[in-house]
Amino acid sequence: MLTDQNQNVVWKGEYTPFGEVTEVVNTIGQDIRFPGQYHDRETGYYYNYYRDYDPTLGRYLQSDPVGLGGGINTYGYANQNPVIYVDPYGLDAEAAIALALSDSPVPGPMDVAAGIGIAALALMPGDSARKDAQHARYHKICDQPPPPPSGDPCIDAERKRDQAQLCYDLRKNWSDKWDESGSSAWNKHQGQLQQVKQRIINAVEDIKRNCKQECF
Repeated sequence: MLTDQNQNVVWKGEYTPFGEVTEVVNTIGQDIRFPGQYHDRETGYYYNYYRDYDPTLGRYLQSDPVGLGGGINTYGYANQNPVIYVDPYGLDAEAAIALALSDSPVPGPMDVAAGIGIAALALMPGDSARKDAQHARYHKICDQPPPPPSGDPCIDAERKRDQAQLCYDLRKNWSDKWDESGSSAWNKHQGQLQQVKQRIINAVEDIKRNCKQECF
């Protein structure tokens, strides 16, 4: 539900467990859905970074880019349990137990972060296998070569930024969850994160130089 400065309801939706929305009040448009998802009104699908999600089916339209590392069902969303799990990038379902406690129909970034933090403290079945799978996933993204040139320096810079940002987020999430703070592994990963952060900064500078800024 969204309200204006006078606390009048300007948008309200009713959700099914897998994210299909019936808009009850639609004075203004509101296209944010599950964490990491944006509603494409032309198709009815939800853009979920690496894949498109169909809320009427509760599944992705494309197979998991990381293959079977995400599970046998490569089209499934959030381990088929969106009440407990989220998938911000369309790559990996992260435990988010605290989402069930949120009073918001569309949990925000802080809800997700809190949920992941709580889940990290819990003893999850198959932790070792999950750790290895998540490690392989972030390496699959981070070890990719830069996107091939498109002929447009603006598009190239934006793709480099997006690739580096996704690498940073996945690597940091893994380190925060599995590394012991101050350990040699943690220190190594902090150094790697700084390198990726510099790639993001460089890409942003390229965007400033090569992309036309829109005027509002």
